[in-house]
Amino acid sequence: MKASGKLVVGTSPGFPPLEFYVLDENGDKQIAGSDLDLAQAIADEIGVDLEIKATDLMVS
Repeated sequence: MKASGKLVVGTSPGFPPLEFYVLDENGDKQIAGSDLDLAQAIADEIGVDLEIKATDLMVS
């Protein structure tokens, strides 16, 4: 993970407040939520970039 310079996190953004879609100032979809805040803090702590991969799985 650290050798590659990034932390890759897979998420299903349909579970607010953990992960969900928001629109940025340009109207583009971004993923936000407490899980992503935690992932960013971990990436910052170990000195790598955070890459988010949305799975968009629907769980019933």
